[in-house]
Amino acid sequence: MVAIIYSFISNNTTSSVIGSIQEVAKNIYDANKKLEYTVDNLSETSNNIKDLSLTVLDSNNKIQSKLDSAIGILSEEKTTKNTEAKTITLPDDFYKNFLEWSSVNANLLTYACTLCKRSGKNLMLKEFCIAINRDQPNYLKGFLSCMHSADLITRVIGIEDSMVFRITECDSYLMNETEKYINNYTETIRDSDAEQYERILLAMKRLKKIFDIDN
Repeated sequence: MVAIIYSFISNNTTSSVIGSIQEVAKNIYDANKKLEYTVDNLSETSNNIKDLSLTVLDSNNKIQSKLDSAIGILSEEKTTKNTEAKTITLPDDFYKNFLEWSSVNANLLTYACTLCKRSGKNLMLKEFCIAINRDQPNYLKGFLSCMHSADLITRVIGIEDSMVFRITECDSYLMNETEKYINNYTETIRDSDAEQYERILLAMKRLKKIFDIDN
């Protein structure tokens, strides 16, 4: 810096030298101020980063604590559910309403579940769809899942084919009443919907043949 000032002075007159020295001094003063401001900002930024890091660390600790607590609660609930017997009380008219509110094809599937349980054979949805003359595998698979969730049946999904099921349990009411309900329903539509009437009777006949049920 001194060398710059000296060089500048040596190339100017005395009158201009004084003004130049003052201008250089002012520039140096301004530069110092800017440097001080920058240093202050860097110091403040560093403090902010430090505060932010502490905040993030504190938040992570709180989140981890909540996760640990939630996992502990879920683990405890799972253990309780595994050790306690599951008891579900359904209204008296639940089963009757279940059959009445279900579609014809859904009731035929329920009927197939009862035959599957009686015979010990697997329920194959693709074969079932052919038997009832309706191509609704995804809808029927979803209906089976609903029945399973409601404890109306217990179904085991095939390992190699997710459209094949083994029915290990079926509610006693459905075992005893499903075929009766379908037969009564078909009689109500014999005259009004002959085509549907014939389709249902043929479907039931085919299902009995599939599961080797004579009566």
